[in-house]
Amino acid sequence: WQVFLKQHGYFTAGLAPVFGPKTYAATLAFQKAEGLDADGIVGPRTRAVAEDLQTDDATDNGGDDGTLTLDEVARRAGIPLPVLKAIRKVESRGKPSAIRFEPHLFHRHRPDLAARVPYTRSDRGYSLVATETNAAALERAMEAHPEAAIRSASFGSYQVLGGYLLEAYPGAPGDAYAAFKSNPSEASDLMVAAWFKDNRRARDAANSNPPDFRALAKAYNGPNFHVHKYDERLSAAWEKMK
Repeated sequence: WQVFLKQHGYFTAGLAPVFGPKTYAATLAFQKAEGLDADGIVGPRTRAVAEDLQTDDATDNGGDDGTLTLDEVARRAGIPLPVLKAIRKVESRGKPSAIRFEPHLFHRHRPDLAARVPYTRSDRGYSLVATETNAAALERAMEAHPEAAIRSASFGSYQVLGGYLLEAYPGAPGDAYAAFKSNPSEASDLMVAAWFKDNRRARDAANSNPPDFRALAKAYNGPNFHVHKYDERLSAAWEKMK
């Protein structure tokens, strides 16, 4: 655990087989930075986040399946690498298979089919019910209308809306979804690069010195980005990544 904390800049003391005050303080700092309950205990949730970060590190250099390196993805997107890594960290912690279905978007796309897609509205304007927003919910919605369902979901490491998945894999929507499931890393890379190519204001914000995270957050996360401090979380992640 000390080795992991040292690799990620939280633990600066010498390694020792003792969970002492310095290890405890470093654990607290890690938990706070990752939005975990800061209790100093290396429990299941803390270990899971640490494992995600180790997977994130391992994929930085690409994979044997033809996955692009992060440097290559950043170049295609036209943005600095630390900004790209900050987005990936905030959006999915680097999990390329991440999916979030948004039933309120499906209702907007196809109000005639709303009765077939459960949606519990929250005070934030979207569903907070996991069974309405997970991959299984997406697949149920695809039974009603595949294209509308995919366009109503965010996919991959960068949680880009599904319109870019359909663009990356032209043809039947079901085939595009199958391509994502087959190689989510490739799909994530293609989608985020295409999104930034289509959004000049976001590119300009990302390339400012320092990056204009308020403008980037508004473009990437929508006008209500401040509700969950998206710009602040991006900035904090960028400070670590740079």
